[in-house]
This record gives sequence, structure tokens and C-alpha cells, in this order.
Amino acid sequence: MNIKVYGILVFVASVFVHSTFGYAMGVRKVVSKNGIIAWLVIDKSQPLISLSFAFRGTGFVTDPPGKDGVAKVVSRLLLEGAGDLRSLDYQRALEESTAEISFSAARDHFMGRVRTIKAEQEKAFKLLRMALLNPRFDLESLRRARSQILAAIRKNSENPNYRSSLAWVEGAFFGHPYAKLGMGTVETINGVKRVDLTSFVENRFSRDRLVIGVAGDISEATLQEILDDVFGKLPINGKKFDISEIHPFTTQKLIIIQKPIPQSIIVLGHKGLKRNDPDWYAALLVTKVLGGSGFSSRLYREIREKRGLAYSVYSYLKPMQYSTLLMGRVATTNEKAKRTLDLVKGQWQEMGKRGLTEAELKDAKKFMNGSFPLRLRSTRAIANILLGIQLANLGEAYLNRRRSLINSVSLSQANRVASELFKVNELLTVVVGNPNIKVKHK
Repeated sequence: MNIKVYGILVFVASVFVHSTFGYAMGVRKVVSKNGIIAWLVIDKSQPLISLSFAFRGTGFVTDPPGKDGVAKVVSRLLLEGAGDLRSLDYQRALEESTAEISFSAARDHFMGRVRTIKAEQEKAFKLLRMALLNPRFDLESLRRARSQILAAIRKNSENPNYRSSLAWVEGAFFGHPYAKLGMGTVETINGVKRVDLTSFVENRFSRDRLVIGVAGDISEATLQEILDDVFGKLPINGKKFDISEIHPFTTQKLIIIQKPIPQSIIVLGHKGLKRNDPDWYAALLVTKVLGGSGFSSRLYREIREKRGLAYSVYSYLKPMQYSTLLMGRVATTNEKAKRTLDLVKGQWQEMGKRGLTEAELKDAKKFMNGSFPLRLRSTRAIANILLGIQLANLGEAYLNRRRSLINSVSLSQANRVASELFKVNELLTVVVGNPNIKVKHK
């Protein structure tokens, strides 16, 4: 992208006025002539348009057996030439359009994003349409992408954070597609052929799976035209994938992966809560009190503030399409690993047994309600949130209801959820490093 234009985009994003959105954001449901649906928030204060979309249920969890990493390769190659434009020509056209287009393969969904200045929207959306409908997947580009991914795989094999995450999902989801992180292996990436890429797109990029969020200076009528132009020629229906629901296998197991590094990376967790569970907001607040962002969580206070054992320690809920997790993570020196782990588990157990206080609940609500508008400061952020709301099936009124949903959580509900959710004897723990913990090593 032209540096001058990029600077303009950054400036526009930085001065985007989020106060017009807040909790009174006007979300419009736009339906094109061909029945393609998008959620739209109009803002005419800046000539900028952001569109985020996903093909629901088509992430790397759907990589074919023996072809782990195909989704990742596809996400890299969609911008490496399309239609009659080879890689360099496509990249040049993208740069001249001043647009930003990206693709990513997440666990459950395959996603794309576009950000463009209004004056260049026609060029930007034409390039997006070409990438979705006519990707080239030239062999030269495939070789280059394969080489880049293989280099990343080798680098990750030495990365303790990656290795701890991979070991955890392998232990928790053995035999299930969730037992991987989407990067693939040296063997599977070397085995990826062009036919695998074209098959991936043909079977997954379909209108029945399409979810779209849009924000910026664009009218409903113009958006309707763009939806049909970009997505209207996609297949109506895609291939169905038979992926089963699964509860993580976590039964107080400790896995240690020896690695000669100064720190121990600790990952632990067990079953969490589905996003549509009636107790979701109570669980979210309880998890925030234990180890959410900011400097007021119990884990931060006990492990960093009081004892200086770690710089960062946190817990979080992770809902997925076929499972759900409650996770914790901390890094500390090897000689402090056992003490740190014991403290994390102690706080986990304490939350399950005694719950939280009225003051903690009040502070957590204040933080969650106060920090949320900060996530609405750009068209890109708005489009991403609109996309996420749809993927989670939260409904068009969610942004206006979110505050009341959080505030409605009572102390008794929060403490009941804490007792049901936090099970220290069900934690699967992975430690990568050379910790002072005596167990059977992996």
C-alpha cells in the first residue's frame, strides 16, 4: 500500500468517533436482491468502509484427514493472484486501490476482511470478488507459501508458547479435529496439492455459510449491490462436515515437556461454558475476577503484585463451535514454577469453593461495561464485532442489551456458577520448560 495513503487510513481510524455508537448503535439488517444478508452500521463522518465476513464452520477444523494445514495455505494464497492477474499484478492492483484485504483460517471459521476509502470501493470489492471466485493457486505461489509455512512450523517447534498450546489441545481433544492448531506438519504441508486448495474453496465458500458485518460511509442500496456483486455467484450450498461435539478430556493430569529455557510456560484448563448458556455473563464476570485483563484480578494480585512470581497471568473462557473451555496461562522462572502453579490452582479452588464478593462483582461489571465502548473506535472494529455477534447468534439487539445482561447478574448467580464451573481436580496442565516439578516427563 502507498505509504501516504496508509497514513491517511491510520489517521482516519484514529479519529473515528466511537461515541456515536456506544450502546445505542443503529444496526441495520441489509438484504440484497439475491438474499445475501449483512449487518450494517452507517457512519458518514469519514470516507471509510470496512467489511468483515466469514464462512461459518469452515475453519481448519475441516481440514481433510492427512491434509492438516490446507486452510492455512488457502488463506495465504487467495491474495497471490486471481482471474487474469498473476501474483505481482494482483498485488500491484491491490496497492493502487489503496485497499487492505486479508484472509485468515481460524479454528471454526474461514474469514476475510476489507478496508477501503470510499472513493476506491469499486476497485477494492472487485479484487475481493476475484480472490473468492477465481483464485489462481499458481504452482509458483504454492511453492512459496509452502516454504513459508514450513519455516513457521520449524520455528514453532522451538517456541514454548506454541508447544504448550499444542500439547494442551492434543491432550484435551485426542482423536478429534480440535487436537490441532491449524498450522499442519512438515509432512502434511509438503503433501498439499493445487487440487486440495481448489477443493477447499469449492466445498466451503458458499452463501449458506456466509456471515457479513459492515461499518462506514456506505448506503444500504450501495451495500446491496456490492453484496450481490462480490458474493452473488458463490454456490448457494456448501459441503456438510460431520464433526462431533466433544468435552475436553481433563482429569487432573500434568504433562511436562522438558526444554532447556529459563522460563516455564504453564497452560491449564478444563470444560467451560457455551456462549448461548443462560449463565454465560455470570461465568464471564467470575472469570474476570479470577484472572481477567487489568490489574485487579486475584491471580494478578496474588502472583505478580504480592509475590513477583510472573509478569503476566490470566484466565479466560473460550467457547467454540463443538466444545468450550475455561483456560489459564502463566509464565515464570523454572525455580518458581511449582510455587506459581500451586498458587494458580489454589485460587482456582478458592473461586470454586467460596466464589466472589459483592465488591468484586460490582468492580467486574464496571470494568466490562466501561471498557467495551473502547472496542468500537473504528469501522474495522465495528465490522468485526458485528461479525462476531452473528457467528455467536446473539441477535441484532445485542449491543443495546449487553449492559443490562451484565448488570442483571446477581451475586448468588455468580457464586453458583463459580461453584459449578471451577473444578481444580479436572484441570489438565501442561508445562514447557525445565520446572522444579517432579513428575513423569513427556
